[in-house]
Amino acid sequence: AAHCIHLSEAEKDRLAQTGSMVAHNPQSNMNNAVGRTDIFGLLQRGIPVGLGSDGMTADIRIDARTANLLHKHDLRDHTAGWAEIRTLLLENNARIFQQVSGQKVGRIAPGYLADVILLDYAPPTPMTADNFWGHFLFGISEAAVDTVLINGQVVLRHKAFPGLDEQALASQAREVAQRVWQRFAEG
Repeated sequence: AAHCIHLSEAEKDRLAQTGSMVAHNPQSNMNNAVGRTDIFGLLQRGIPVGLGSDGMTADIRIDARTANLLHKHDLRDHTAGWAEIRTLLLENNARIFQQVSGQKVGRIAPGYLADVILLDYAPPTPMTADNFWGHFLFGISEAAVDTVLINGQVVLRHKAFPGLDEQALASQAREVAQRVWQRFAEG
């Protein structure tokens, strides 16, 4: 299920009884001014709630920070969501993906998909296991992606796609976009 903003308590119970999974999409919900998902009530019922973007961004890190701020602001509680958003992103997203696809993700271990990103992040303060989440939300979330491996294959190295002429592709994309917008204008 997606969004799940205006659920009654009985509907939350029904989601739990049916083994449903929920995608929380904070930026989309804020953009459409439709409210805030009660992730706390869903999680308390054992419902796996994951973090999504509903197409607002391709970078889920931004939605993690947005979700963190949204719940704090809406509930007027500076502690709200700290642990829960971490659970959505770092635990439940992998759990949901595995349940839906049957593919193991979320760990660097034999038998798991080898999808990894390396970020260009120089922490301004020491980073430890105890403060990693704070670094993630307020530093790593804006760090540039340097290298990407998908299923063990390097697809981006030092911010460049090996074997792709990005300038030529961007130029072609602009030409196609011009034609598409022209067709819209012509009606």
